[in-house]
Amino acid sequence: VEELVMMGRGARLGRWRPPAAADHAAVEQAMAFTDTLHLRERRLPEMSGGERQRAVLAMALAGEPRLLLLDEPTSHLDMSHRLEVVQLLRRVNAEQGTAILMSAHDLNLAAEFFPRLALLDAGRLAAEGTPDEVLRESTLRDVYRCAVTVQRDPLSGSLRVFPRPEEAGDSPRRRLRIHVVCGGGSGEALLRRLVLTGHEVTCGVVNERDTDAVCAQALGVATTLER
Repeated sequence: VEELVMMGRGARLGRWRPPAAADHAAVEQAMAFTDTLHLRERRLPEMSGGERQRAVLAMALAGEPRLLLLDEPTSHLDMSHRLEVVQLLRRVNAEQGTAILMSAHDLNLAAEFFPRLALLDAGRLAAEGTPDEVLRESTLRDVYRCAVTVQRDPLSGSLRVFPRPEEAGDSPRRRLRIHVVCGGGSGEALLRRLVLTGHEVTCGVVNERDTDAVCAQALGVATTLER
């Protein structure tokens, strides 16, 4: 782990210069902040996913970068370490002026700790702005294709997003018989959602080798096949 974190100093060391005291100090600080000091002698294959995640983040921080591009840095982490990582990123941003660009699926975490959000939908920018501007029920419903409730936490003041079960699946009186005409993968998400919400679904006509046909049969949907 310690050797991995030292790799983060590579751009500052140059080709032939060995690590100096300042390099070792930067590595120690990065490991201290990410709670990996006690792992310095551990081999990566012996570590859990969360431990490896923190070690890789320590490597990035050891280089003292001006910009950090992070892809789900809190995945595989328990609640305590997830909070510490985000607090650390805020401190690096505030004290060192490092810009932080992070992808995340946890909307509540993003809303609480980041002042500006960009919401993507299949690669398309669906919304951008403050959490209040982005995390709107209508926008989230369109992007995630499910009902949501957005509330403000009375203690932190940040927004909280909660998925809401589809009403159609909760009430037998609203169970519908629905036939889906699709193909080429266009119906997979719709078929899955209709089945999960309790409707009686049929599908077709669709080619037997079409991905929609495979999905429909896996979900137990009666399907008219073209052979």
